[in-house]
Amino acid sequence: MNSNVDFLDDSLKDLVKGSYIKEIETEEGTVKVGFLSVVPTQILKWDKFHLEGRVNAEPMTEAVKETTAQLKTAGADIIILLSHTGMSNADNDLSQFGENQAVLMAMMENIDGIVFGHTHDVFPNGNLLIEDDRIDIDRGTFNNLPMVQPGVSASHLGVLSFELEYSADQWQVKQADSRLIGAEDIVLKDDELADYQKDHERVLNYLEIPIGKTDYPLNTYFTRVIPSRGVQFVSEATVWFAKERAELKDINTPVIGFNSAVKVGRDGAHDYTDIPAGEMTIADSIDLYKHANTLLIIKITGKVLKEWLEWAASSFNDYDGEEILQPNNSRYGFPGYNFDTFFDLDYTFDLTKQARYESSAHQINDSERVIKMMYKGMPIKDTDEFIVPANNYKVAYAPFLRDAEIL
Repeated sequence: MNSNVDFLDDSLKDLVKGSYIKEIETEEGTVKVGFLSVVPTQILKWDKFHLEGRVNAEPMTEAVKETTAQLKTAGADIIILLSHTGMSNADNDLSQFGENQAVLMAMMENIDGIVFGHTHDVFPNGNLLIEDDRIDIDRGTFNNLPMVQPGVSASHLGVLSFELEYSADQWQVKQADSRLIGAEDIVLKDDELADYQKDHERVLNYLEIPIGKTDYPLNTYFTRVIPSRGVQFVSEATVWFAKERAELKDINTPVIGFNSAVKVGRDGAHDYTDIPAGEMTIADSIDLYKHANTLLIIKITGKVLKEWLEWAASSFNDYDGEEILQPNNSRYGFPGYNFDTFFDLDYTFDLTKQARYESSAHQINDSERVIKMMYKGMPIKDTDEFIVPANNYKVAYAPFLRDAEIL
């Protein structure tokens, strides 16, 4: 179900519904619960190579306004919004095309509860990244509206609770709140597990299939400040793959590899890779690179490469700051997945200079932190060319990569 994406493919139009009403029978009568769902229009940037020419996306708030009105007309008694968007009160998020609009949607009419996500945070939670007098942590509400964000990777179960009263031929919400249940607090009974045990074992057996071995441990604990074998492993694998392609075997253009610090604590203390020396399995490969991106091999110039490194250098705070790194957060910092390390280059950052880019790869000033950039002992010139095994997300996301030649 999705309410703000228009699928140009007719088969998907039939498969993905714009909204849904679930009828629940009670002693007092039938309660019709309406559901709608929205995603940020930024999907057209993040997933450009998969979505371009196949879907259109309208602003989330416009779709919410239209669809809630339709659900009301269809007889929905209460309406729940499912939204892939975070909670933020930053000016750019409160604009029409903002990315994290849960706050904005909580101010709209006809919505009785919101399930939201995207930023990997949890709500209700005392460690909020925003301050707003309309937040009631004890009730799990914003602007008296129950809202829940249940973390990421099944870390929590989110619950919206409603006390309803039927009067004057309609249902009224007397009271509503939200809460989180940690996954570790959920204990399933044996008979509840029995139906899925065989499938569960099949998945575990698949993940435990050996695929190779490593002579040294692979971890990502300090990846954002020093080179990491856990990150380098993926970089070398993509370089090997690129060099094995027949059409690249006779090309003299250097192939250089990079990878980003993906599992570096963004999702909590357990969000790190830690693979001991020895046999490696399919599960380990997912641990090393958990995103389902598509490999793209591109050709870029030394000038573009410098901008790429300037983007990576922007993940650090100013030299005289209390913390060397910006927060590992997608809203108010510089998440590790945007910090790329190039293992085939020798380069130096000057952190006394201001950051040139935001995490979003938008240039914010003309400063230059990259003061040295060399390949095999030679300075890299603007006109030099390099082949880089990249991925669809990175190439679509960074403005300086959008004109790269895809091989």
